[in-house]
Amino acid sequence: YWGETMAQKQGGINLAMYALAFFAIGPLGRIGDRIGNQSTVAFATLVLALPSYVLLAWGPTALGLALWSVAKVVSGLSGSSLTGSPVCYALINEVSAPADVEAILGMAFAGVSLFWMLGGVAGIWILRAAGD
Repeated sequence: YWGETMAQKQGGINLAMYALAFFAIGPLGRIGDRIGNQSTVAFATLVLALPSYVLLAWGPTALGLALWSVAKVVSGLSGSSLTGSPVCYALINEVSAPADVEAILGMAFAGVSLFWMLGGVAGIWILRAAGD
């Protein structure tokens, strides 16, 4: 569907998503303070998964990719970035013992970094196994 211009379109979508995330994280933090971080993390997780739900429902068709693009931009409302969602880290800080917070946050950041690296390697292995 996107063919030759896929990289350019993906770049624009990511720019819009991260711009929305930049402006959404402040209000999202205030909402977390008001209604609780557990509810806010549930909202952020649902919104962050929205692009996957769209692809599952409409598939890789022209309509599915157009809806995926919109859902990807809307997922910026989760406030997530390449290092994860700050509302998740706020929840970790809230539910962990004060003496354990630094170690648990370190493990969370390390886990995000590790999965970013492993995801790329897994993608290469899958492409090679598929013969592309």
